[in-house]
Parts: sequence; C-alpha cells; structure tokens
Amino acid sequence: ERIRTWVDADTGRILGRTNLVMNAARHTARVFEQNPHSTPELSTVELSWIPDDADELIAPGIEAKICIDDIDYTTDCRTQPVIADATGSFTEYDYTSDVDYGDDFAAIQAFYHVARAREYASFLGLDALETEIKVNYAPTYGACSPVEGDAEMPFDNAFFDGDHSLVFGQGAEVDFAYDGDVAIHEFGHAIKAHLGGEQLGDHDALGTNHVPRAVGEAYADYLTLALTNDPKIAEYALGNREPWNGIIPARDLEAQRRTCSGMVGEPHEDSLILSSALYAARRTLAASGANIAAYDRAILSTQRALTGRESFERVAAIITAEVEASVGNEAGTAVEHELNANGLFDCDRIIPVERGAAHRLVMLSVTPNDPSTLQLAFEVTKAVEEIEVSFTPVVLATCE
Repeated sequence: ERIRTWVDADTGRILGRTNLVMNAARHTARVFEQNPHSTPELSTVELSWIPDDADELIAPGIEAKICIDDIDYTTDCRTQPVIADATGSFTEYDYTSDVDYGDDFAAIQAFYHVARAREYASFLGLDALETEIKVNYAPTYGACSPVEGDAEMPFDNAFFDGDHSLVFGQGAEVDFAYDGDVAIHEFGHAIKAHLGGEQLGDHDALGTNHVPRAVGEAYADYLTLALTNDPKIAEYALGNREPWNGIIPARDLEAQRRTCSGMVGEPHEDSLILSSALYAARRTLAASGANIAAYDRAILSTQRALTGRESFERVAAIITAEVEASVGNEAGTAVEHELNANGLFDCDRIIPVERGAAHRLVMLSVTPNDPSTLQLAFEVTKAVEEIEVSFTPVVLATCE
C-alpha cells in the first residue's frame, strides 16, 4: 500500500485517506463525474469504498440496488443487487439511455456520488448512518389512478424517505440517479435527519411553517456545492423542466438571489434565501484567498446545533457565530453581511404588500384547515368601504 492522507492544517483532524496503489482486482466502474449535462463523457473510476471481497454495490453505511417492481406509490419496491464481474469490475454496466427503466448503471451512478459525499462529510460523524439507495423507481400505481396493465409510470423526482432510503425516479425524459447533484442533495437530507435536525413540517402562531423545510433544502444544496464547486444545482435532472407558478425547478445559488421579502412559501425556492447568501459570502472569501474548505466545513457543521424547528433568524445567528469561530473574523463578517442583505436576521412570514402590487404565493398547508405558509399584510391608512383582493390560481396537476 501507498497511503495518501489529507490532514486539516488547523485542527490536525484526518480528513481522508486513499491508497495510491491501484490493483486490477479492485472495483471499477464507468460514471458521469457530475451528470450527463455538465460532464457528458464517461470516466472510469475506482469504487474504493467497496470491500475487496464484495461483489455488490455495498460500502460502510451504503447499499445500492435497483427497483424491479414498484407496486404502489411508496418506497416499498422489490430490489435486486448489481453484481460485479469475476474481476470485481462493474464496467460492463454502461450508460445506454436516459429512459431505461431497468438499467443497472443507474445504481452505480447514484452509489458513486453518495459514497463520495459520505466520505467528504465524515467530519460530521456519520459512522452510524445507514443509507439504502433505490433506483429505477417508476410506480405501476400512481398518486391519481392505476396505470393500465403493468406499464411503469415515469416518476420525475427523487427523495429521502425520512428513514434510510434514497429513492431516485426514472423520469419521462431523464433518470434522476444520473445526476450527481441530485444524489448528493438527497444524501444531504439523510445527513440532516441523522444529526437530528430534519423537519418535514411545523406549526407556529401563524399556521403552517415551511421554514424548517427550506433550511433543510438549503443545507442539502450547500453540500452539493461544497463537493462540486458549482452553484448550479440539478441542471441535468431539472434544467429542462417547465417552470410552474414561476418556480424554476433547477436552482442556481449565484443567479437566483432571493430575499425574505420575496418569500413565496415553497421550501425549495425559499431555500435560496439562505443558500444564495452563503454562496455570495463564499465567493467573496474565495476572491480574498480565504480557506474555502474550512468555510464549507463550518457551514455544514452548524447542522449539529439545529433541532429542526429553527427560524431563519436563529439559523443565521448560528452560522455567523460558527464561521467566525472556525474561520476567522473576516469570514464571520462576510457571511453576516450577506445573510443580512437577504433579510435573514428579520425574516417574517407576514409579507407586506402595496396597493396594486402582486405577490406570487405557493399555498401549502399540512391539512386543509391550516393557514398556509405565508400571509399577506396590507396597511389600511384611511376608512374604506371595501378592499378587493384577487387571486390568479395555477393548477399544478389534475387527476381524472
């Protein structure tokens, strides 16, 4: 063996090790280094996380399989493993099509990106985190009605099930397992749940509170940024999707700057209020020669201080304090400036509106009787007999 070790110059913490001696019997595979859009050429990589004597996609805390029959709209699909050849290689499984409902390559692609994300984030203490990867998810029974016969129904999404499964849909035009951004993002949700801070919904005095979910989406996107150094998130899986109600599915932490005054009530878009500020500070610090690796670790480490019910204000305060303590005063000042510019230190879900102004809303609630995620406030300065409020609804989906 010839071991290369990465050590944190400030703390002495061992960040990672790799064996520089390559063995023909080691596990290799062909993957898209990021996704078919950003890195369209396949690369041959070593799956160094797989034990030498294993012939499946398994590693400490990770197992990847393909779904072979999705009988309903749940994650309970029967699975089968992907088996290496006699030399331990997975290179015989290659990319064939974006719409292959039964390809083993999807499991290899998702495994590769989740494994490297787990290795990178090991400083968070993930030894007890168990993750099962399921790919080619395409239910034969949909949310609306059954599909005729045994035909698969495309599933244009991927998700962490809140327990231990990362599920990647086979979409109508793309395979969500092929997008490394999506794989890392979903694993980010698993990390946050493992650390005790994943919150899928909450209530407070105003009604349904989506902010904890938005915070979770921001951290998942930031993990992706830290690994790829690319502010564009999921441009392969979601880049060609049509916007609905003005929301662009793929996120860009650089181009899509959001502030609290522009909150819409949808967790993915409102995550940009936090994540775009963190990226702006990162870019400023990179230009000044700051230690960006330390900054990234500081941001991600703050998840350990969260309970899952935080406001944007508390998250901003925790991040500012951690960055200042771990990276230095300059970094703390930079991130505080950007968080303040996005309004995170005074972020209210009651949005003031002016006369004649329009505000885009996504009306989400836990039950039909709950107040939605946002409320609009219009100040009446003089006596009036009536106030007219109009809504232009957008239908997202129908079931016949």
